[in-house]
Parts: sequence; C-alpha cells; structure tokens
Amino acid sequence: MSKNKFIIAIPARLNSHRLPGKVLEHIGNKTMLYRVMENSLNIKNIEDTFLCTDNKLIANEANDLPIKVILKPGNFSSGTERIFYSNPLILKNIKFNYNISNLYIINIQADQPFIDKKLINKFVENINLMGNPELVTAYYKRQYSLEENYDMVKLVTSRKSKRILYFSRSVIPFINKFNRSQLEISEPISLKCHIGIYAYRFDILQSWSSLQNSQLEESESLEQLRWLDNDIPIYAFKYDREVLSVDNNEQLEHARKLAKLYS
Repeated sequence: MSKNKFIIAIPARLNSHRLPGKVLEHIGNKTMLYRVMENSLNIKNIEDTFLCTDNKLIANEANDLPIKVILKPGNFSSGTERIFYSNPLILKNIKFNYNISNLYIINIQADQPFIDKKLINKFVENINLMGNPELVTAYYKRQYSLEENYDMVKLVTSRKSKRILYFSRSVIPFINKFNRSQLEISEPISLKCHIGIYAYRFDILQSWSSLQNSQLEESESLEQLRWLDNDIPIYAFKYDREVLSVDNNEQLEHARKLAKLYS
C-alpha cells in the first residue's frame, strides 16, 4: 500500500486579468467555481479539499460543500504562490496522519468547470506508480500544427522517465516542412498540450519562495518554468482528452453550451 497522502487545493481569485470575475460567472445553474469544487469532492484517496482565496464572495461559494476555506489576503502572482502562502493554514487544518515528504497537494484550477474525477484519479495512480516524484502534471495530444496559439501551452518530455524538458507557448518541437513530411511516413506527429493541473510534493512546494526567479518564466509567462530552471523535475502523463479552461468570453459561452448539452 502506498504511503502517499493526497489533498486538493483550489486557488481562486476574483480579479482575473483576461476575464475579471470569471469564477463566479454562471454556467447553467451553477457558478464556474461551484462546478470545480463539486467535481473535486468524493474522490477515492483524496483526504481533504481546500479552497484558497482572498475574497469573501468566493469563499461563500463553499458554504454548503464539505470544503475547508483558507481565506488569506495577498497579491499573489500565481495559483502556486497562493497555495504556498496558504500552506501553514492547510497543515493546521489537516486531521489525518501524514509525512510531509509523502503528502501531495493537487492544484485544481478554478476556471476548469468540467474537471473530471477520472483525471484526478489518474494523478493519484501515476504518482503512486512513480513512487515519490517531486511534481507531476498532465498533457493531451492534438494534431501537429505550426499555427501560433499562445494560450495553448505545449511541452516536450523525455522518452524513458517522461520528465518534462520544456514548456512553451510556441510550437515545440518545431519541425520544418521537409522533416515533417519524412516523419509522417513513419509515425503520426502530434503536439503535447499541457493540462494546467499540478501535483506538488509538499516538501518541494515549501521551497517555492527560495527559488530564484527565472528569466524563462518571465519570457514565456509560465510559472512552471521556475521549477525547471531551478533543476526541480516535473513529470507528465498522457490523458485522453482536453480539459477546458475558461480564459475569455468565447470559452465562457462554449462552456455554457456544453452545460446545456450535457445537463
């Protein structure tokens, strides 16, 4: 039996840069955030679920759910940073026995209204198979295209360990037309597209504030590059589908259509 223990943390803020107040927008008869929280409950091997925020309106969304709210003010640059500064209160509210080097926090984004319990289970399964990895995330595959889509984060992994070599908003790997035509003969070419969910080993997350800021992180506007630039490995597993993240009005309307379709 695995010694690992798992909790979920959902960092949420009201003032999103691209779509302010999005987590409280309604998708069907529920807010976006409520859908995320609801889908993060009653999952095997998840010991606790936390909502980390600085806003009382957001905190009130959890009133009728068995979720522990960490209400902590602060101007945090990312969900990782918000969880990091919530850590002391998270530990204070944990009631089960744990070893800090076997405790994992799964960071679920508050703008993923259709987050799948199956995907969360895959995180638990893969971490237990790996033993004791530092950080784990996921990706899905889609058809290779050189079209520039900077909202879609791409990644490349090593062949054996599935350790992530790099994340980018640009197309990686870049394959020129000649090589692409040659490769298509032997195997289909696809992009590995990041699913923005992370599982941090707790003792690794505790090092966040001591990590040197990364020029790569600033250039790409991707917080995860700080880990890689400080030689902290991130591993990735393949998931079988995309997970919708709502970053703009078009995606919000798409989410509302999906909610009607499957309600």
